[in-house]
This record gives sequence, structure tokens and C-alpha cells, in this order.
Amino acid sequence: FDLSAPKAPAATPSTPITLALEEKITVQMSREGDIQSCEVKGTLMLTANTEAGTMALVSVDKVALPPTFSYATHPKVDKKAYETQGVLALKGGKGFPLSRGVGILRWSYSGDDAAPLTINCWPEDEGTGTINVNIEMEMTRPDLVLRDVNILLPLGTSDPPAVENIDGIYKHDPA
Repeated sequence: FDLSAPKAPAATPSTPITLALEEKITVQMSREGDIQSCEVKGTLMLTANTEAGTMALVSVDKVALPPTFSYATHPKVDKKAYETQGVLALKGGKGFPLSRGVGILRWSYSGDDAAPLTINCWPEDEGTGTINVNIEMEMTRPDLVLRDVNILLPLGTSDPPAVENIDGIYKHDPA
């Protein structure tokens, strides 16, 4: 039984296809800001919104792609067409499924130079059983836009921290 106002139906996309790119960067750093590991993983998703969109071809400028990254096409994508012409299309002239996103290209990279920001951690023992920690973050790649950045800091205790000043939001996970 729901007394809330009825929800408006989602707007139908006005284009034959929708391309969505998702990229995640996972970095582990020491408290001095040294990178211990860094990995980039990304996926290009295609959603056919119309019958015409099911037959879409996506052209990729492979020359512009970083050569240090590894790339893989979905098993149903015509790998030969991608390798020779940079075209992402399904094998055998088949169309993409209608109204369902399909990952058509993935990429990955592991290397210290992939981290888009640096973090320095400055712990100070207050002498009262508490530790004051200052954390500095700096963007090293101004050409990127970061969204949904999560920074995990191990506290060594399940006690919640007393946060005095923060740019953003924080969440304490006692586990």
C-alpha cells in the first residue's frame, strides 16, 4: 500500500544509442604519499534505444588510446574489425540488444603514474592518548574530472574519530 505520489515514467532517450563510460582508479598509498599500487579499469557500455540503434557501429580512434593500457573487446564484438579498423560492432552483422546495456570494450592499466592525486598523511601524537592526523590531497592531473572519490584510512581502532575539519563528507566503518 503506497500513499506517495505516483512516479513519473523515465524519459525515453531521444538518440538511437547511449554510450556510457565508467572508469575506476584504485590506489594504495603509504602515509608519506608513496604509491604502493595503482590500477585503472574501465568499460565502454552501449545501449541501443531504437531499432536503428541496434545496428550501430562505434568508431574508436585507436591512435589516441594510451599504448600502455590493455584493451579487450566483448566476445560477441567483431575483434578483427576492431583491430584493423577501430570499429566496435557485433560479429556476423547481428544487432545490439534493444534497451539493454552491453559492455563492448574494457581496458586496464597498472602503474604508479596512473594516480590522479597525491595524499600526504601527517599523524601527530598529542601525548594524551589521542593522535591528531592532518591529511593533504592534491590533484596531479588537472586534465581529469574526478567523481565519487572514496579515500579509505585504516584507524587501527574501532572507536569513531573526532573530525574537526573536512572538505567533503566522511563515514566511519568500525569493522
